[in-house]
Amino acid sequence: MTSTTTDDRLDWQQRSHAVLGRLLQLAKDQDLPVISWTITDAGAGPLIVGNCYTTDPIQRQRDFDAWVNAVDATEWPNGIHRDGVLKLHAHREHYDGLVSVSITAEILDDER
Repeated sequence: MTSTTTDDRLDWQQRSHAVLGRLLQLAKDQDLPVISWTITDAGAGPLIVGNCYTTDPIQRQRDFDAWVNAVDATEWPNGIHRDGVLKLHAHREHYDGLVSVSITAEILDDER
């Protein structure tokens, strides 16, 4: 079994940084909504997470849908409902051949 080194993980983050740059250019080109992004290696490979935080819950759902479509991510059916919160999640494994992309949003029950 090959172990992952610190250099490997740093390389993943550098590659994720480049992919994020391309995602931001995609957002400009396709007029996608601005969302929050996090680069991580998640311990299992390079991962970029886009979080939809806009205040309006209807717009938050639209932002989520727009990014899911833009990166061709697979959405968890019906999200996860727990403790009064609907957690939406979609994932695209190896978006660029290595870096994966997840898109998330949360909608409170009293916002629906």
